[in-house]
Amino acid sequence: MTEKTSRKFDFCIKIFQTSFSMLNAIFEQRYKSSNVLEVSAFLEDLGVNVSKPIPLGLFISSVTEPMNDVGEASLCLRGAILYARRLLTKTRQLRQYEPRNQEILENWKKCKTGSLKEEERQYFRDFLLPVLMENYGRLVECMTAIKTKEGILENVPKELNVLLQNEQLLPVDIYECPKCKKKTAVSKISSSKVEVMNCVEDKVPLVHVKSGFVLSSKAYQAWNVWMEEYTREILSRIPCKHVESGVSFRPLGTIGVTGPEEVDLAVVCNGKSIAIECTEQVTVDDQKNDVKNIIDKVGNLGLFDSVIFVFMNTRTTRAFDEVSAKYKSFLFPIMIRSPHEFKNELQKVFEKIWHYSS
Repeated sequence: MTEKTSRKFDFCIKIFQTSFSMLNAIFEQRYKSSNVLEVSAFLEDLGVNVSKPIPLGLFISSVTEPMNDVGEASLCLRGAILYARRLLTKTRQLRQYEPRNQEILENWKKCKTGSLKEEERQYFRDFLLPVLMENYGRLVECMTAIKTKEGILENVPKELNVLLQNEQLLPVDIYECPKCKKKTAVSKISSSKVEVMNCVEDKVPLVHVKSGFVLSSKAYQAWNVWMEEYTREILSRIPCKHVESGVSFRPLGTIGVTGPEEVDLAVVCNGKSIAIECTEQVTVDDQKNDVKNIIDKVGNLGLFDSVIFVFMNTRTTRAFDEVSAKYKSFLFPIMIRSPHEFKNELQKVFEKIWHYSS
């Protein structure tokens, strides 16, 4: 590489890294400029053209590999200027939301009283989230089966063998009382011998009926926050300014001992403060996860412009649709899905939120 070519090469790198860093700063330097796929997905989600006339992947490759001549360096320079303009244009566009973003974060800081279930959330992220991202359908099906079958799974799909290897799923022997039919699980991992056991209530010997698998106690507790932390992981792949999960807030403008409310996820994105509430089963019958109850809770906090309601299934579809239609500019329901589909649906919901606020 000649000295002239080397100068152009260094200049290209500096132009791109500087412009990308300015954009990335809005998102707390979350993305690495050296990861081509991550950068491309990030910019596409922001609406930046990464395909024409010079594909972003081709350009990044040109600034990470030595150039052979001035012609290659000149082409690289044109690409650097092209993407620098696009990135700076997008940076200027997003900076207009920054005053409002900071105002939202300041209000949160004033009203935040704590974070909940942090240990369970970290455990879920460490052991269960990677499996969920790779085998969403299998793991959700498995966990649903455990819940509906007295906490016992008869077989473990081969895709979930990692949960056996890291002892999130434990092999057990299942015993049953011949009178009351109550089942008892005894770990196979235990080093102690299993003596004859009697039913606590009926005082008769338990009978071995089959073998199976149960969740470890920590995994069982961690799965209680799966929808929240899974949604948070998907949001990390969407250009949001700030995301927190399991946050407790007291209403804006209140002082003293006003009772706080828990919000599953709190999101700042393009000048909007968005609450996300997650529940496996939607109801419209004045219970804790009742959609109207959640609308009131989030609305009374005075901290959020909208609430996204993430659910697995709904028991009262017609009633739910009626409530959704009534609050259509504030409530945005979405069914949880596999990673790619869920990300796309969340992006559509964000677009609806900005549409109703424009």
